[in-house]
Amino acid sequence: MVRIAEVHLVPNVEQPISWEHAKLQAAITASRDNIAFDFGSVDGYSVTDVAAFLVHTGFKLGASDRHPFHDPVTGESISFKWGMGPWGSAQNVKLDNCVVGFDCVQGTILPNQLSNVMVHVSIGPGETFPAAGGPVARQAAFILEPDFAGATLQVSNLSLSSFAPTRVVATGEMVQQANGRAFLVDCPSGKDRIDYADRSAAHIEIFGLVVSNIPATHLLAAAPGTTPSVRVRGFVHNGVAQEDGVLR
Repeated sequence: MVRIAEVHLVPNVEQPISWEHAKLQAAITASRDNIAFDFGSVDGYSVTDVAAFLVHTGFKLGASDRHPFHDPVTGESISFKWGMGPWGSAQNVKLDNCVVGFDCVQGTILPNQLSNVMVHVSIGPGETFPAAGGPVARQAAFILEPDFAGATLQVSNLSLSSFAPTRVVATGEMVQQANGRAFLVDCPSGKDRIDYADRSAAHIEIFGLVVSNIPATHLLAAAPGTTPSVRVRGFVHNGVAQEDGVLR
């Protein structure tokens, strides 16, 4: 069991970081190993009141052969089979100025429940994601990796945002200019995902979604062969209420 509460991660710099420090922000967040909370295989985590400012990835859920858990001290890399991904709950989560909010890597039959979550994506990744309509930036509030297929995210009270101060270099521009997406889905159907329910896709169930400063064209992208299933109930986009349904 993993219990984490009241942990706020902020880089130790001499002065407050603002839009004037865009190159510094890009350097701090450049490495994929810059992960605030890295859960390889956790049997029931409980996270309360955490925040991360200037990280590449806020939460990494699971470790696969494609994206193993890496120990920076020993250099050891570990991966797990499907079904051994982490499960648990996190509430009151704040991720600010990151490249990826939640990188969902390895699935299991038990859900990851997230509530009262704010994700502010604002740093360009310098990497691409192979979307069906052409490559986009690997920059998102949520990325669902191939081995997360068959798993479920249950999210309530989710707020996503990005902004673009006018005097910044390209690495600090908003999602629209960096070509990222709010959700990136790469979970093709898998025939070996038959357990107790439909395991042919990863699902995100969102109850209460507020999106600000992200255009409709940049809400979702999926990899070839993937049918995304991001279902939303209670959706406000840039101040306008939207109908419930599946994001497209």
